[in-house]
Formats: sequence, C-alpha cells, structure tokens
Amino acid sequence: MSEDGRNAILEDKNAEFTIVQLINSLGTDKQGRGMNAAFALAHLCDVEEGVNKVANLNECLDLNLGLMEMLRDTDEGGRKNSCFCLKTMTSHDTGKQRIIDDPDIGHLLKQLSDHLTGEDEELSRMASVVIKNLAANTKGYLIIKDVPLVKSTLEQVLNEMLISEEYREDATAAQKEVLLPRPNAPELKCIDANSVIAKWDAIEAKSGEIVNYELYKGADVVYTGPKTSFTVRGLTEKTEYEFDVRAYTH
Repeated sequence: MSEDGRNAILEDKNAEFTIVQLINSLGTDKQGRGMNAAFALAHLCDVEEGVNKVANLNECLDLNLGLMEMLRDTDEGGRKNSCFCLKTMTSHDTGKQRIIDDPDIGHLLKQLSDHLTGEDEELSRMASVVIKNLAANTKGYLIIKDVPLVKSTLEQVLNEMLISEEYREDATAAQKEVLLPRPNAPELKCIDANSVIAKWDAIEAKSGEIVNYELYKGADVVYTGPKTSFTVRGLTEKTEYEFDVRAYTH
C-alpha cells in the first residue's frame, strides 16, 4: 500500500467502517482475503493516526484473534502478514498496549516463540521484533517474564542456531529487553593479603521489583542479596581469583 493510499483511507469519512471490514476479513481462507487484510492493516498501523484508529475500535479484540489464527496457519503469506501487522502495531504505544491488554496475550507469546525457530527467517525476525516491542512496556515485560518459553527460545536461537547477522541483531535486541541487564564486572579493592571488597553498579528492573545479586568467586557463590558490595575474606595470598556478578529478580 502506498503512502497516498494509506492517507486516503485514514482521511475518508468512512475510515472506521473500512477498518472494521478489514478486521472482519482476517483469518484463514483459500482466497487470500485474510492475508491481504492483514497487509493493509499493517500499513495503516505504520503511522500514529492509523494505529490509534485501529486500537480504539471495539473490534480490536477481533483483530488480535484473527491475527493469532493466521499465525497458526500453514500459509506462509498469512503468517508473515499477520506478524507484519503485529510488528507495526507494537511499534506504537497505543497499539502495543492493546496487544498487551488482550486476555490471550500468553497464547500469542507462545506462538511468536514458536516462530523464532522456524525455517522462514523473515518471519522469525519479525517475531523477535514484536517480542522486543512488547517487552519494552512494563506490563509487557512482566507478562513475558511469566512465559519462560520466550526466554529459553531466544537463548536457543542465539546459542544453538546458524542465523544471519541481521537476525542475530534482532534476537539480541529482544533478549536484552526480556532479560535484566548484565552487571559490569565488579571492581576489586584489596583490604589485606586475604580479603577484598567487591563493588558493582546497581541494576534497575523495569518491573519495579527488587533486584538481587549473586557474587561468584570462580564457580562458587560467595554472596546473595540486594547490596552492591561485599567483602570477600579467607583468600589465599599470592593466588589469582576471578569474580563475576549476576542479577536477578524473584
């Protein structure tokens, strides 16, 4: 759809009626009606005016259901255009919030996770962008946290799959939104021959939850808790040690 075509639809006095008809056309069919409707809605949602018109309709729940049905379909074009529509919707706060508020958001996240490891990398990349967009919202982050499949699948993609650099960038960006930032390596200050103070920067969770830390000495955890410093004692003189910090929330 051209920019002029999109503007003509949005500026028309019957714009809402047209959008409702597109939403009602979503779903799986042999004629490609749903695929074309998802494509048109994706372009309408590519601008703030369009996504606001779509998100404020009562039929927006039907839109989500239709897109999810298409994500399950065997038709490649339908799956791609469905994910394309979700991608443009979630790139705007209004559309993102409507997707997050949908009662079937958990099912949608599982579907997106399944597509992360599919054979169609274009679809996988779009799925990772949708996840990243949803996780950038505090409520979205908390919902995704309760769907462990998202985190584990992203780890699988990045650690076990042979993927393009473009997909690696998209999946890494999604993972960064889903996970807590990794703390920097701790700064160490010697107290005496057998003790050091380890200090690290605090991490803030988007969820507002309390962040706890684990301080590792090699493979051993020597501290667990919310503080950002700890005195490690009982070290052996003239011995080399490696320290690392991991952050987590309950």
